[in-house]
Amino acid sequence: MIPGRIDDIDVGSLRALIANGVREGKTIEYKRAMPGGAESEVVPFLATVSSLANTAGGDLLLGVEATDGVPTALPGIEIDNLDRENLRFEHPMPVRRQNI
Repeated sequence: MIPGRIDDIDVGSLRALIANGVREGKTIEYKRAMPGGAESEVVPFLATVSSLANTAGGDLLLGVEATDGVPTALPGIEIDNLDRENLRFEHPMPVRRQNI
């Protein structure tokens, strides 16, 4: 987890993660991009969010490229409509259950 308040996190804090080789773990997760609209992408993303929320908390950093769980670059992400993105995750599509 990144120490300090969220308002104090800046690009220098993120670059320090790369410089120090801070590996993903129980309290930090890196994602290169936002998940697409397919259930196969959204469900694992929301599982990651839930996992962080249900343990010790932690930081989910979007727009961070990682190799084998170690951050390597900060390409960032572009979000055209932040309100639409927020709604997409506040009201996710229902999960379709398959009968076995």
